[in-house]
Formats: sequence, structure tokens, C-alpha cells
Amino acid sequence: MGGSTDKSQFGSLRVAWLEAFVLSVQYGKQTAAASEMGVTQGTISKHIENLELWYGGGQHRVLLLPNMWPPTLTDDGKAFFPVAERAVAGLSELKASRPSLDAPRSPQPELELDDLVNNNGLE
Repeated sequence: MGGSTDKSQFGSLRVAWLEAFVLSVQYGKQTAAASEMGVTQGTISKHIENLELWYGGGQHRVLLLPNMWPPTLTDDGKAFFPVAERAVAGLSELKASRPSLDAPRSPQPELELDDLVNNNGLE
């Protein structure tokens, strides 16, 4: 079997890659981003590299100049960062909207088997 092509809307894009990029720029350090995400600095670098490959459609398009202090965005990075930042903020909002495991659940209506059979014409 040959390899399959990911035809989803976002292809192989991973949220962690966006988060690593955004946090590295916001904190000004990959080590701070790593601490926030609970991973190593090497993982942050790899996430950013993967994001740059995704952004370039398989070709490496540098977004954040490596080994620069403070982190320096390329022209591509300057264009992409606000979009990535909004995406991460939107995903954070989405996560925050999930119900708490401790939150009471709304009662579900109880259905009798007879109700299901009668409503579906299975008499």
C-alpha cells in the first residue's frame, strides 16, 4: 500500500506546534515556552520546525530565526504570528467552554422502549 495524503482541512497541522510558536514569541524564550507546555526546549524547537514545514507546504519556511535573542520573527513569521496567536486564543476559549467534570449534568429525558417503537412506526 502506498502512503496516504491527509486531506483534512488543516492537513498535518498540530495544535502543539502553534502553541510552541506563539508561546516562544510571547515569552521571548523557548525554555519558558517549554516550561509552560511541560516539555523540553528541544521539543519546542522540533514543534516550531514542524510548523515551519507545514507553513511552507512541505518546504521549510523559517518563521522564527533560530539562536537569536530575543527571538526574531522573519517576514513570514511577522505575517503568520497574529493569525497563530488568534488561533491559539480561540482554541483556549474552546477548551474553557467545555463543561467541568464536577458540573451537574442536565437531566436526560427517560424514554420507554414503547415510545421508541411507536414513534418510529415499528408497531
